[in-house]
Amino acid sequence: MIASLFEFFAELDLHILALVEAHGGWTHAILFLLLTCEVGLVVLPFLPGETLLFAAGALAALDALHLPTLLVGFAIAATAGNMLGYTFGRCLRVTLADNGKLPFVNQSRLARTQEFFHRNPRKTLIVSRFIPIVRSIAPFVAGTSRMHFGQFTRYTVLGGTVWAVGCTLAGFYFGQVPIVRENLGLGVLAIVAVACLPPLVAYVRNARRRPKH
Repeated sequence: MIASLFEFFAELDLHILALVEAHGGWTHAILFLLLTCEVGLVVLPFLPGETLLFAAGALAALDALHLPTLLVGFAIAATAGNMLGYTFGRCLRVTLADNGKLPFVNQSRLARTQEFFHRNPRKTLIVSRFIPIVRSIAPFVAGTSRMHFGQFTRYTVLGGTVWAVGCTLAGFYFGQVPIVRENLGLGVLAIVAVACLPPLVAYVRNARRRPKH
């Protein structure tokens, strides 16, 4: 399965180009929907996030996609995804309180996100944007914690816009570099590797803190 995921991400630009050939301008809407689901559906954190933004930006540099539409649409999609996760959290907080867990959700990641969120909810909403999986869990936890909606909205818009616009522009400008343009699949895999560093570092730290028997 891991090999298949790596193959998918390595050819993500080709998959997007296939969408462009099949659906033309509607490809933008499909990409926005994918990003909304990746951010907002806590059970689908494996969907592409940074990689989708970077690849789409790089393809915009090749005039396959429209950059201004991507920037606005991805910022809205990132915000809408968080709103969706927050709504699910508000609706399922009773189930979580009664059972202590939710089906189809990694309980250890949920517990760690809850712990960090309760220490600094505003920081969590911004920093989590750049951490895969946690990005999907954070708005859900905000909903279960009944965070004030106005405060949640402010930091959701801020974090979502910085993340979506920043990653897309990075793809756009790097996509104009010949070596990146000719090896875009490797560039996407590099984004995957960088995105996986925070969870890996956190795992190593937690492993070192565990008492040895």
